[in-house]
Amino acid sequence: MTRISNAWTRLRIQIRDLRPQLRLCLRVTVAALVSFVLGKSLNIPFGGLWAALTAVVVTQVSVGGSLKATIEYLTGTLGGAVYAGAIVALVPHANEVSLLIALAIAVAPLALLAAINPNFRVGPMTAVFVVVGSSVTHAGPVESAVYRVLEVAIGGVTGLAVSLLVFPARAHILAIEGAARMLDLMAGVLPELLIGFTQPLEEAAILQRQDRIDQAFTRLATIAAEAARERMAYLASEPDTGLMLRTLLRGCATTLS
Repeated sequence: MTRISNAWTRLRIQIRDLRPQLRLCLRVTVAALVSFVLGKSLNIPFGGLWAALTAVVVTQVSVGGSLKATIEYLTGTLGGAVYAGAIVALVPHANEVSLLIALAIAVAPLALLAAINPNFRVGPMTAVFVVVGSSVTHAGPVESAVYRVLEVAIGGVTGLAVSLLVFPARAHILAIEGAARMLDLMAGVLPELLIGFTQPLEEAAILQRQDRIDQAFTRLATIAAEAARERMAYLASEPDTGLMLRTLLRGCATTLS
């Protein structure tokens, strides 16, 4: 009986520790199912496949992250669809060779743009869908581009809506939790650094801990940016995390120096 009780206690602790991951799992699943049903109901090519894929991609850990991913995905898709649709309409592609030429002309500039501006990283993928998809589905260039934008819009809006409604995770709360973890790491390093005044230190162990602190600060900065995005979109009213981030940065610099 004691073993069963101990096992149940450990299981509850593991579930508690994995609560954010489990909530994200639920949100992604709900977003994929809802967007697939919506895409399927519209009777568009590929039966809601791209809507479900988009919903999975844009559903992030926090609401701010989902908002950022949705804006980037929609922006890249719209730009890629308009450009690729124009290429399909202007460049003949009656055979495989001409189709490859049209595909190269559509993808190359968008790939360069994506390398310059990450907001357009889905542009090349959209171009492939519009150019190749139009030949597979026998749809016109405009129709193919419209279908692509429509499916991505369904998936993006669904993913964002699910992030807001199903166990929403606010970036501000995640930032506070990340700051607490970072302070714990810094507190763990401090006694070891003080010992260095009286005896030699294990340099490898100290460097490893400092790397973990640096990585924790990088993750915290990303979450703080998502929190700022939530406030800009009026999705949250919590205080700015900038002061906390700057204070931690000074403490991090002191610890890592």
